[in-house]
Amino acid sequence: MRDAFGVLEQRGLISAFQTAGAVVARLDLSRSSNSTAVREMLEGLCVRLAVEPREAASWQDLVQLFGRAYGSQCEAWRLEKIHANLDQLRNRTLEAAGNGVLADMLDSINDKTREIQAPHHHLPGRAAEGCAAPRGARRDAQGRRRQSRELRRANIRSSREYLERYQSFVL
Repeated sequence: MRDAFGVLEQRGLISAFQTAGAVVARLDLSRSSNSTAVREMLEGLCVRLAVEPREAASWQDLVQLFGRAYGSQCEAWRLEKIHANLDQLRNRTLEAAGNGVLADMLDSINDKTREIQAPHHHLPGRAAEGCAAPRGARRDAQGRRRQSRELRRANIRSSREYLERYQSFVL
């Protein structure tokens, strides 16, 4: 148990006190925005490491995953399926990048920002924009691999901008 608390404290998720136990750390917009800016750069690096040395055909299953059926899921607001697809894309990208340090850093950032990021899907226009990004990456995987990194970074940047714009609804 002590080790688990140590990991949570190291990731900034709790503050532990010797005599009073532990409390969940509060993440404010400034810290979330800064974390998302770092995530934008790291995710871009991850995508570049994953995509550049591979043939476009090796991503064909994901190209199909984010095809017409994904568009229907977005239109029907099937968030669980959308998130499952995005998790599959993220896991595959991390695996293909083959960089454990990068994966650990992204996991740490995602752990810290998940609770603030989750409600932003309900902000005006964000869901449609968020759904469009993987479809853009899908087109990119079909022949313009060098732009994959910029597409991923632009989506994360847009997410951060939405959070800042609508912070009173999220925090």
